[in-house]
Amino acid sequence: VPANSPGTSLGRVEDKLGIRLSVQPEVIFENVRVPRENLIGKEGDGVLMMNRAYNWRGALLGIGGVGAMQAAFGYCLQFAKHDKRGGTKPIIHYQNVGFMLANMKMRIEAARYMVWGGCHWVDTHQADGTEIPVLAKVFCSEIAAEVCRDALYLMGVNGYVKAHPIERHLRDALGLPISDAGNMGVRRRQLHGLMLHPDYDPNAIVENRLMPFDKLQASEV
Repeated sequence: VPANSPGTSLGRVEDKLGIRLSVQPEVIFENVRVPRENLIGKEGDGVLMMNRAYNWRGALLGIGGVGAMQAAFGYCLQFAKHDKRGGTKPIIHYQNVGFMLANMKMRIEAARYMVWGGCHWVDTHQADGTEIPVLAKVFCSEIAAEVCRDALYLMGVNGYVKAHPIERHLRDALGLPISDAGNMGVRRRQLHGLMLHPDYDPNAIVENRLMPFDKLQASEV
């Protein structure tokens, strides 16, 4: 739809908690007419095209989660190596802090490899097959929120003030599970929908096989 089409206008711009470099304005259509030559694909392909677009967008969104976690972890690691919190040695020498950092790093690397797997699948299957890209989106976005929350816990009140970047990483991470369709809805429509199909094979993605129904529209599953 051309932006200058009669009847097209912009409404409010959402004032979000995080991910503030991405602007989400309200687009309003009032009796907008679009010429047939602007049609993308064939009539009836809309849902299928949306699913394919969502597959690669979901995998890429996981990269944002890994980036937020990596940034939060790197900052916390340096903080723990230098801040003594009033004690006699940097807090990284204490077991609880070390365990928190180790758990954060394990989740980061697990998410990183899942994102790689999701992006590789999209590249090698022409964005067909929703399972692994959607798994990567859901897992990485939710793990990012957990890791950035733990970064706040590790730093204590310092992480809650704007002089440190942890509060920004946490605000950004909290938006990922609800971006590009909320994860609860994605579990129902994409993942649960696939598993309901009588031909669903849990080993298909392990063996790099596209399931025969993966090109179906969501409403058909």
